[in-house]
Amino acid sequence: MRLLTTVLIAAAAASPAHATGLGTAGWGAMGHRLVVEIAWDYLTPTARASAVALLGGQSIGSASVWADSIRGSRRETGPMHYVNLPAGERAWHPERYCRNGDCVVGAVEKYQAILADRSAPTADRAEALRFVMHFVGDMHQPLHVGDRGDRGGNDVAVTWRDRKTNLHSVWDTDLLRAWAPSEGNYLRALRRRVARMSPAERDQAASGSVVGWAMDGNATSGEVAYRLPPGNALGPEYLRSAGPVMDLAIIHAGLRLARLLNQALDG
Repeated sequence: MRLLTTVLIAAAAASPAHATGLGTAGWGAMGHRLVVEIAWDYLTPTARASAVALLGGQSIGSASVWADSIRGSRRETGPMHYVNLPAGERAWHPERYCRNGDCVVGAVEKYQAILADRSAPTADRAEALRFVMHFVGDMHQPLHVGDRGDRGGNDVAVTWRDRKTNLHSVWDTDLLRAWAPSEGNYLRALRRRVARMSPAERDQAASGSVVGWAMDGNATSGEVAYRLPPGNALGPEYLRSAGPVMDLAIIHAGLRLARLLNQALDG
């Protein structure tokens, strides 16, 4: 699968019941760390220095999962991790899927604007940076921008390596851990892959709008995440199908995050 294949994974973000917080951790900590590490490589010096100052000594890996850590105390942020977009939807209707900006698409746009506002309080911009870092990762996870009426795969019972679980949980953590047992080795492989791209190819991968990324991901969600084998027993073949998609999703998320941060912090 070519690196520039337009694969924006993201899928099932769920019905209102999804807002209970079940299975909405995006890629899990590992996936979010990978996304921000790729992004960090392509920040301008000015954007990187601004981000360091706003994070106040917090590591980028820790900052990337902060939005998950505060969900218990900031329950209003729950719906910001996904969007209730039916799989295969061809049109974006914000009044239907993201009313009042209350979805991952609206959240990225909202906090991107706050981050870019030099007149905003530093504390608000620091929080916005952490939200943008996290939500861009979330919207590239297959079960966060599409839905089949099953709470983003939470209601789809599957078996993974002889363990009964659900489809959303498998995409949150299990597949990535199986595909990349060593986070460090995987990050190095992804970095080499991105480095082999020309500047024009990286720009193309990072192009488009936040809405467009969600719509493209929704279009492919059913082709990968929901393509289940008989009996929903997920094994090596399913992993081989999902693995290259995860590679592209993380790379695209990283390059797109870098673009947003450069625009906000060095625009």
